Amino acid sequence: MLQFKPGRAKGRLILLIAVLAAAGFAWSGYHKTPLPAAQGDALDGLCTQMPPAGRPLRIGTFNINGCCGADDRYDLERTADALRGCDLVGLCEVHGRSWKIPQNQARLLGEKVGLSYLFAPAERRWWHDDFGNGILGNLPVIHWQQFPMSTAQSKDNRALLLVRAKYAGQILNVLIVHVEGINVDAQHRHGDAAQLREVVELFASLEAPAILLGDLNTRPDDPLVQGLLADARNIDAIARIPDAGPRAQGHIDWIVVRGLACIKAGLVDKGASDHPFYWADLEWPQAPSH
Repeated sequence: MLQFKPGRAKGRLILLIAVLAAAGFAWSGYHKTPLPAAQGDALDGLCTQMPPAGRPLRIGTFNINGCCGADDRYDLERTADALRGCDLVGLCEVHGRSWKIPQNQARLLGEKVGLSYLFAPAERRWWHDDFGNGILGNLPVIHWQQFPMSTAQSKDNRALLLVRAKYAGQILNVLIVHVEGINVDAQHRHGDAAQLREVVELFASLEAPAILLGDLNTRPDDPLVQGLLADARNIDAIARIPDAGPRAQGHIDWIVVRGLACIKAGLVDKGASDHPFYWADLEWPQAPSH
């Protein structure tokens, strides 16, 4: 005759509760949580690079892929080398502090190249600010604002970073963004239409001078991008790279400028990321001669 053994049943119940608690704990860490809007009135860190005086303003955009190169090797110094000499850089796919990274990557890169920095995380994971955008710069910042733009259908969390900086006595509006990419098939990819539309509409509303920096995950033939560039005031700086190869001709990273003249543009592609680093030299437009 079988006998009920309360001690064994209690032990199994405790084990089940422990397993469920561990599973819940792991899920809470693994789950990506979007972060709310945030704002401030300055960048972080000490800037040791002087802002431009009598020379063009060099800006750039870089999807740093978490400082992991095309060879799958993590190398912060290699990423920093691409950024040296810039006055303002928008960063995408920036990772926060974790068990293997002592500080967020915007801070680490800013300290290496002597620029002030801001990490603008879009989501939390494993109980820390994990992933988002960033900015490095030597211009005085009077205000910055970040707000989420992901939809309920988004796989990952994305956010807009809007920075208002002073340049040559005027306010420069800088929009930094990473639009979620959607794979159509093995050869085609485009940016999330709802997110891209929000970016285009916000940039169109900004007073000049204004700069859009980031990974839009879409190419120049996208109708939303074509609508943006239909405004003759908006300049696709990357399209002005001389002798541009395939990575510039069909670029998904963008530098769009309004109210400033693009006098030169280029890219650096030495394997620091799975994206090139794109840069442009800007200056005030010259008044027409009479």
